[in-house]
Amino acid sequence: MLPNADLLEDRLRSNGLDETLVQGLVKWFKNINGQSRSEPAAALGHAYFWSITDRQSMQDVWEYQVQHHVTRAFKYNDQASDGLRQAWVDIASDDAPRLPPHEDPGDY
Repeated sequence: MLPNADLLEDRLRSNGLDETLVQGLVKWFKNINGQSRSEPAAALGHAYFWSITDRQSMQDVWEYQVQHHVTRAFKYNDQASDGLRQAWVDIASDDAPRLPPHEDPGDY
């Protein structure tokens, strides 16, 4: 299965992840996979993020898996690597603004 941002978004919401983190992670996911057009090694599947339920589990996924992927995929492109790393920090920061929970129109 190819990386699927919609599937990831649904999973993160069903995991109860804060809406700000959901939106930030999905944006980051689209960014890195968008870069895979010119850097095929950058492609990253949604399964990496499947178990994220909160900020700590998000940080664990970064520390034990995703940061290593970014390092390998962009070993010759420091600008892209640094941009992805900074974007992750911006999402994961405790100071990031919070959004209200996602409401599914089907809930009404």
